[in-house]
Amino acid sequence: MKRWQLTLLTLLSTLILLVLLASVVFGQTAPEDASAPDIPLPWMNDPGIYMINHSGDADPARYSLAGNLRTFDWGELNPGNGVYNWALVDDYLAAVASTGKRAAIGISTYNGRCCGGINGTPAWVWQSNANAVVITSSCEISPSGGCPDGLWRVPRYWFRSYLNPYATFIAALGNRYKNDARVEWISMGFGTYGENKAGGNQGEIDALIGAGLTKSLWMSTTKEIIDDYVISFRTGSSLQKGVFAQIAPYTFTEAERWELANYAVPRGVGISLNGLVPDFNEAWRGSTTCSNTNFCGMYDTVYQNYTSVPIAFETYQYMLCNNTEVYWGMLSGMDKKADVMRLNDDLFFNRDAGSGLIVDNIPNLEVFSWMKDYVGKNAANTPNVWVAMREHRNPTTYCYAASEQTYYPQVGNYSFYLTQEDNISGGRTVAETNLTGVEYLGWCGGANDPNGNPYPCHNSPYNANLPAGREGWVARRTDQVGGNPYMWFKVSDGYYFAGSGTIRIAVTYADLGTDTFKIEYDSTSGLRDAIVEGTNQALVTKTDSHTWKTAVFLAADARMANTLNGGADFRLNSRSDGDEHIHLVMASRLSTTYIGPPPTFTPSPTPTKTPTPTRTPTVTPTNTPTQTPTPTVTPTPTLTPTPMPQTGHLAGIVFNDLNRNNLLDAGEPPLAGAVIKLKRPPNTLVTTIISGNDGSYTLPDISAGAYLLEEVPPPLYAGWQQVGVQVQAGNTFFYNFPNVYAPPVYIPWLHR
Repeated sequence: MKRWQLTLLTLLSTLILLVLLASVVFGQTAPEDASAPDIPLPWMNDPGIYMINHSGDADPARYSLAGNLRTFDWGELNPGNGVYNWALVDDYLAAVASTGKRAAIGISTYNGRCCGGINGTPAWVWQSNANAVVITSSCEISPSGGCPDGLWRVPRYWFRSYLNPYATFIAALGNRYKNDARVEWISMGFGTYGENKAGGNQGEIDALIGAGLTKSLWMSTTKEIIDDYVISFRTGSSLQKGVFAQIAPYTFTEAERWELANYAVPRGVGISLNGLVPDFNEAWRGSTTCSNTNFCGMYDTVYQNYTSVPIAFETYQYMLCNNTEVYWGMLSGMDKKADVMRLNDDLFFNRDAGSGLIVDNIPNLEVFSWMKDYVGKNAANTPNVWVAMREHRNPTTYCYAASEQTYYPQVGNYSFYLTQEDNISGGRTVAETNLTGVEYLGWCGGANDPNGNPYPCHNSPYNANLPAGREGWVARRTDQVGGNPYMWFKVSDGYYFAGSGTIRIAVTYADLGTDTFKIEYDSTSGLRDAIVEGTNQALVTKTDSHTWKTAVFLAADARMANTLNGGADFRLNSRSDGDEHIHLVMASRLSTTYIGPPPTFTPSPTPTKTPTPTRTPTVTPTNTPTQTPTPTVTPTPTLTPTPMPQTGHLAGIVFNDLNRNNLLDAGEPPLAGAVIKLKRPPNTLVTTIISGNDGSYTLPDISAGAYLLEEVPPPLYAGWQQVGVQVQAGNTFFYNFPNVYAPPVYIPWLHR
């Protein structure tokens, strides 16, 4: 390509970026697409969850994985000048491919004091040229670590003695793997751990500054590295393999994230933010400009670029230290429309210290099994749309750091192509939490939002009556006393608009009191009541069980054409007989198998999962036999009459619902390998069984009473389903589970 063509291409790319930025409308909550689906993403063939794990052999079905990510040190792959150890990469790729997943490769050139330090950079680079490193301080001599002579070294990233050999290595990496179908994407390496931070601690950064590093010099260095990766992994003007720039954390100022994203996006480079947590401070300013003196939010560039390039988040168990944190962290990532979740293996399982066996984190796996259906999806291909009722918490709490007071947080809900509209008349909600120690929800006393309106503020948000569980981490309630009996909702037009079909609407609510609520929606004949699924009634009557429940409504002849107040599509009506506390609202086309919220887990001080020796799917119940109620056995034979039966049976068939009518029709094949769980409300596991080759399952001798029957579908089939059942003594209750085939979505490359 000639120079004038390159210049024209650059100008056009910049113009497109400016148009995208100018088109963003900012408010007090994060923007949400409500009109059109995302454009096809460049180079993202297999979006989804990627486990950070060196072995690469994790079972994709068991762990809901699209692939694996392993980060290699530049030094281990390039041990000598012109010498490359590709066997390490090839062995890893083979292990990942053997399980049917895609592989991702990360590169690091410096790993800080705790992880080998300068060993990330090949020894031959810095030993032959002292200018390639900065000596920061003395350290414990470790011939095999980062201190072979007792001196600690940090790379001089901006020196040619570092950049030239690194560029040569990147070119060799691209030449080797840019056409390898086993590789999905590359995580480029900037500074510490490959991220946009030159030093692992402030002392190292101060030493680099003393050696001449400035923000301007750091930015020019990282931009050059971006160019090296783009050139090495493209053919002509099209990337053959995806590359992610790790723009968080930063070295000098938050503005680096903005500047790097603006440089990377026009070149087709994805954006990765390393550090996913449930609630983040200094998260979102909603500004269209950013400089050294102007605050830049963590997520500003993500919201403005998620329709242009793939977005990734990376996180670890120390950042999401319990199931509630995992649940809300994943909701936060999907609110930003993440295409890749880079999750460390300690979020999936741990190794038993005594036996070395793998102990799965079952509650987390349930969340990942649910969330995988949304990672990398847009309004056009998502199985359904949802909104999790939420508000920013003050102080902001982290698993890994001290609590912080609020400063430019992200306020409002976490939305996935469904929004709850708090500004529509009669629909102002109140945010509450079931946890003590929260001073307020929102941003009390903060500056006005970008539209000049005060940020929301909910004082005294603790509600002791809210049921326990992650759903009440934050929830929203109607405010009948304040004249707000409704919650208004708007479905993305890219998902459903001006139709005449049936929409399922699932509402997860706190069962407090004995009042009623209903769903009203925009139909082809005007405002209409939705009907509770399985009944002919429009009302849900609460039972004051002090648990979280999910009610499912059917909205027939749903138009959803933005014709209700404020352009809404449907509303929850609390009917002025008692307020409703809502956690999650989900809408799905009837032609799509309903995928409900993941199960609720009650925290336990002891492990609830028996260690398993392998990562292959379990084919036997994980609970001990004593958990299944059994008939009382008389110690010695007697001639007394046989007592009336006290137990009943559950049975059914798991099948491929080819015509998607939720009925088992002739010719629809059975499905083996579905996990069927029986629970006592609200969430006590009784027993588990796997559907057989004929799709059947049988649960005999179940004590009479009310239960929840759950199905986790077999691999490549969509949906998590839960139904309430009533077991009657001496009878068998039959329930068949419909499933829909849903293989991974392959998105064509944008530039081919």
